[in-house]
Amino acid sequence: MIHMNPLSHFDRYYDAGNKVLNLCGLNLDECDFGEIRLLLVSHTEMEELILKNNCFYGDTIRKILYCVTLHGIKLKRLDLSGNMVGPNGIESIGKYVAGNTELQWLGLSSNRLGTWGGLMLAGYLKEHNSLSYLDVTENNMDDIAGISIVINMSTCNILSRICIAHGNRCGEMLKCVVERLNMQNYVE
Repeated sequence: MIHMNPLSHFDRYYDAGNKVLNLCGLNLDECDFGEIRLLLVSHTEMEELILKNNCFYGDTIRKILYCVTLHGIKLKRLDLSGNMVGPNGIESIGKYVAGNTELQWLGLSSNRLGTWGGLMLAGYLKEHNSLSYLDVTENNMDDIAGISIVINMSTCNILSRICIAHGNRCGEMLKCVVERLNMQNYVE
């Protein structure tokens, strides 16, 4: 059986008009990093990177974000949902987010972050105030992680939505904090 690499046709995944590299659901993993790097280097004008529903662990995400930073790619939207980042990989995402004033939209749902990963992310979000959208649903976080994220995102100037409640173990404590911060229109 001949293994066909799904990245062998670069133009198929890059939409130059919208400046989007969409590698969603291609079942990519660490072995595909070399070709992903070539795509990133070839399209430094990109503003949106969709890596949703692949098999990336934290180390591969770290390499991808390093490449994005190294080549001066100014992402406005980054979707890493549905990978296997876990709490070990959140540090590279957090550092990228904290040092990025261009990023407005971040998708991290279904990444097995857990409470520890949620708390780590919250610490990095405190240093970032240009996100308008954050999705951390389906990460098995508890109230403490959820509250930390909401409190640190409450200073964002252009916040429109934090998706956090679904698929996490957040309950009444988070709801009370959201009400006290008057953020009912922003948190779901």
